[in-house]
Amino acid sequence: MVAHNDIISKLIFTRRPDKILLISSSFDMTIKIWDPMDCFKLRLTCTKHTKIVSDICFLSYEYDRKNMASASYDKTIKIWNCDTGGCTRTLKGHKEPVTAIC
Repeated sequence: MVAHNDIISKLIFTRRPDKILLISSSFDMTIKIWDPMDCFKLRLTCTKHTKIVSDICFLSYEYDRKNMASASYDKTIKIWNCDTGGCTRTLKGHKEPVTAIC
């Protein structure tokens, strides 16, 4: 297991129709996607934030939970594809760090 390099800010777990995921966010500016069914193997690392990742959550309207959102002290909210680890959208405009989204 490849751990975060700083404090973990949040853990979320989901059971999707096709897989189970554990996702962690950290003060090290990353989000990691783990596979608990394969000895918690690290599947993806998301690295587009430039400051602490303070919160993560799945987009609740999706049955398959393929997308999640993250909040950061870099004053952005990012939307991520959980299957690819790619950032699909960045929401800008906050004047202060975004500390929570869910």
